[in-house]
Order: sequence, then C-alpha cells, then structure tokens
Amino acid sequence: MMNIHARTLAIAALVALSGLCGAPSTPAAAQQSVPLVVGVVNADTIVDQSKAGKSLKAQAEQQQKAIKADFQRQQKLFDDANQKLAAQSATLAPEDLQKKRADLQRQADSQSKSLTLRQRSLDQAFAKGQDQIVQVLVPVIRDVAKSHGLTLVVTKGVTPYFDPSYDISAEVAQKLDAKLPSIKLPQASAASGGTTVTTPTDTQGDAQSGTQ
Repeated sequence: MMNIHARTLAIAALVALSGLCGAPSTPAAAQQSVPLVVGVVNADTIVDQSKAGKSLKAQAEQQQKAIKADFQRQQKLFDDANQKLAAQSATLAPEDLQKKRADLQRQADSQSKSLTLRQRSLDQAFAKGQDQIVQVLVPVIRDVAKSHGLTLVVTKGVTPYFDPSYDISAEVAQKLDAKLPSIKLPQASAASGGTTVTTPTDTQGDAQSGTQ
C-alpha cells in the first residue's frame, strides 16, 4: 500500500500540476500584483476518512481476512498431510516416501505462491483505489480554492505550521463525499489458481497392495 509520506508528496504534486492557482496568462508585471492568498488542506486525512476511503478500507480488510483464513486452512492441511505421511513411512519404500514428500511440498509451494499473488493483487488494487480518490480530490480542492479566492493551496503534511483559519479541509471533505460516496475494490485474485494441499489418504493402501 502507498506510503503516507509518498502519497502526501503525490497529492501536493497533483495539486500543483492541476493549475490550482488558476492564474491566467498575463504579463509578468501584472502577475506580480496578484495577492498571495493561501489555503491549507489535510489531504491524507481527507482521503482516509472520506466515505470512499472508509469503504475501500473495509473491503480491503474483508479480503485480507479471507486470504489469512485460506492461508491458515492450507497450513493445517499441509501439517496434517505431513503427519499422515510420516505415520506411513514404515510401510513405504524410501524412494516412494521421498517422491510423496516432494509432491506434497510442491503442492504446498504452489498454494503459498497463489496466496502471495492474491495478497499482491489486493495491495495493488487498494493503491489504485486510493489513487482514484486522489484524482477526484484534486479538482475538488481546486474548486473550493477558487470559491474562496485562494491563489495557493498547500497540503498540511508539507507545512510545519499554519493558522487554523487557513484550513479548508472540512469543506473539501464534504464536497468529496458528495462527489464520490463509495468506490469498488476489485476482488484480489492470483495469476494462477494454485493447488490445494491434499492428504495422502490412499498412500498406505497403495503400499500394501504393491506388496501383495
């Protein structure tokens, strides 16, 4: 997920690039007479506490729980299969035991890779969702700034001090919620489905039939 400091800088850059000041193309002498009217916005908190931000976080947490539950389930299956195979080791030829252990490990590795890819997919989807919120937030900041006659807006994260009267965060947050009340987080999925770990239930029977 995107680092908060990095997101602050990204928002600040987007605000700057969006032409927030809205100054028309005028001669340099005329531009010097334009007063500097500053506003401050707590962009990070707005993104996190917005309706869309909370919705995005709740969906991500739900998917995170599902991934964790699947990991624990597969780990238990792997442990059970390992114990069952160990109990059958006395009835198996060494090469058969080694082969079954290798097969079990391949299954576990495949499932672990699948869960890792799901987690990566979730992280990427969450970051993309936050970026979508920011893309809506920037024009909202610009509109609020223009309505107050501001010629410069800075993010709270990049200024050490400001008078609270300069803060336009509450109005920006309200307008953002009205414009983007929710956002859909895609379901995280792995590039390959992975293999479910299976217990060697028929291993002992196979060994016994092979010795008859």
